[in-house]
Amino acid sequence: MSWRAVILVGGFGVPPAVLRPLARDLRAAGREVVVAPLGVNVDCGERTVQRLLEVIDGIGADVALVGHSRGGQLAKVAAVRRPVAVTRLVTAGTPWTIGPPDRPGVAAVSTALRAARRRGLDLLPSIDCATAPCCETFRADLHTTPPRARWTALWSSRDRIAGQDAHPPPDADDDRDTGTSHVGFVTDPRGRRAILDALWR
Repeated sequence: MSWRAVILVGGFGVPPAVLRPLARDLRAAGREVVVAPLGVNVDCGERTVQRLLEVIDGIGADVALVGHSRGGQLAKVAAVRRPVAVTRLVTAGTPWTIGPPDRPGVAAVSTALRAARRRGLDLLPSIDCATAPCCETFRADLHTTPPRARWTALWSSRDRIAGQDAHPPPDADDDRDTGTSHVGFVTDPRGRRAILDALWR
């Protein structure tokens, strides 16, 4: 399916500036590019996807979504909710479970953050997306196949951040091991080339 504009959706904790090389590559190919204004993408999943949907609605039709890491979760949910507008979906290094990764030290940090949130500090709302009632629909849509958009799921056997959790779900139309690092999906020339190839495949 054709697309005329691409929206880039950054990963968890990743400043939008990290997407500049990819945006530059796409503009050089003559495409309209929008970097989704999500800051460093640490807010509640449902609230964040609503902001992404506003960007899609502003473009209207023939939209491609490229989501890196957690941005891929948001992009997939948006493709499910806007099947008429979104014709292409590329996820890169996206973990397919919600919540903090199972890595050394992460559980202790998560416990401390949740304790601070119980005391009224609005720190890292995304930490409870896996269980909070506000994200119930978000979780359901994450595990729904986009009805119209062709979906390529890029992953890497060298990804030390998402790890095996980024292995593509069986309902992806296509998948590819890029061999890059986690951030390399959007910074390494190999990762960016894989995204461009996926968009035109």
